[in-house]
Amino acid sequence: MMAVVVSAVGEIADREFVSPLRILVRSFRWSRDQWKAKAGRMKAEVKRLKVNVHDVQLSRASWRERAEAAEGELAALRVRMAALTDAPARHAEAPPAPKKRRVTSGSR
Repeated sequence: MMAVVVSAVGEIADREFVSPLRILVRSFRWSRDQWKAKAGRMKAEVKRLKVNVHDVQLSRASWRERAEAAEGELAALRVRMAALTDAPARHAEAPPAPKKRRVTSGSR
């Protein structure tokens, strides 16, 4: 059986197929549909991964800001702690005198 096939670029080629054209058309259509379905799944997967990457980047930036803020707070607390430990120990030398209790009438 001789068939005339028109390719996608418009060339006409003579090819000999063993199977009838109706079977070939069905097979080619099925193959094309499978390819398109796979391409659609891959496109959806790419979109899902792009969204995931975007979300991870935002989360990472947020955590980076929190870590930098915590590092700044830690540095400030270390400076404050160093200032407190280097301060004269005048409070330790003379503890405050205990308060005297006042005796009021009626309570003993």
